[in-house]
Amino acid sequence: MASKSLTFGGVAFLFAAGGVMSCRIFWDRTGWIELLPIPFAVIVILLILRTPRALLLVPLYVVVWLIAYGVAIFMVPLEWGPYPGPCAGGVIGGLGVWHAIGFVRPRLLSVNPVGACLVGCIAALPFGLWLTLTHASFSSTGFWINFSFATWQACVGTYLYASCRAAKPKPDAGA
Repeated sequence: MASKSLTFGGVAFLFAAGGVMSCRIFWDRTGWIELLPIPFAVIVILLILRTPRALLLVPLYVVVWLIAYGVAIFMVPLEWGPYPGPCAGGVIGGLGVWHAIGFVRPRLLSVNPVGACLVGCIAALPFGLWLTLTHASFSSTGFWINFSFATWQACVGTYLYASCRAAKPKPDAGA
């Protein structure tokens, strides 16, 4: 049991480090924000999928990120408070990364997507705290934005890792 805890702790740490790295490299740089999910995709490819076909995740995760970010920032009014937007984006992000993995490895779609949505929503709560502390300054950098990306990527990435390990093996269609 201790070995399993260490494994999941290491996975969470790896995804959190990827979240901080992606935030520090791509956040608040003109024209680079679209690349923010690439470190997360690379970790998923190397840790979970480990096939050349998994390279399809990179553009899929970029699309998921842009949709989730767009909904969180532009579709949910800030007048509703600082948490509904990030939570909506977190749900879309969780569902999107789950579907992208299923697109690459169809056998993994046997895992219920509700868990990915729930984890994505809850893990997005620090973004609401970041908005509160920065007075909704979306261009602010610093500890809280790094913490927010690290939290979301660690939680969702670890959930995906655990779910994919628990998925019943079925033959992949075309993989």
